Amino acid sequence: MGKLLLAFVVLIGGIVALIYVADPFQIYKETSFKSFYENIEKAIEKLDCAGIYYYKSDEFKNNYRFDYYVLKCEEEKTSLIEKIEVHNLWVIKDTGYVDRTRISCLNANCTGEGMLEKREVKKYLFKNGKWTITDDYEPLMLPSK
Repeated sequence: MGKLLLAFVVLIGGIVALIYVADPFQIYKETSFKSFYENIEKAIEKLDCAGIYYYKSDEFKNNYRFDYYVLKCEEEKTSLIEKIEVHNLWVIKDTGYVDRTRISCLNANCTGEGMLEKREVKKYLFKNGKWTITDDYEPLMLPSK
């Protein structure tokens, strides 16, 4: 019985190692995703248009110049106070997921009719060696982990 258990543990360990060997950057992706998202969250909460643009995808940047994006973003700023409550972060291959609740406050009290709350799963992509904001606003089904 002990040998069978040991063989099973070795087999599982080998499978896990094989997954990481298949994608040697997986550990880097997982650790860098948390830092990336913390920076995004700060930019969103501060309504920092330049900071948000920095993390946009190369495709987005090819279509929207920095000065144009920042100008439009600044024009669209409202008096909303944004808060984000993160429930979970995870990475599957080249996609990072954040299960979060976004709270928009219309006033300083942030209660009742002055508060809008939305739970969502936002995805981010790892492209060209870095994490980027996607412009995919479709509702996401939670992938199995």
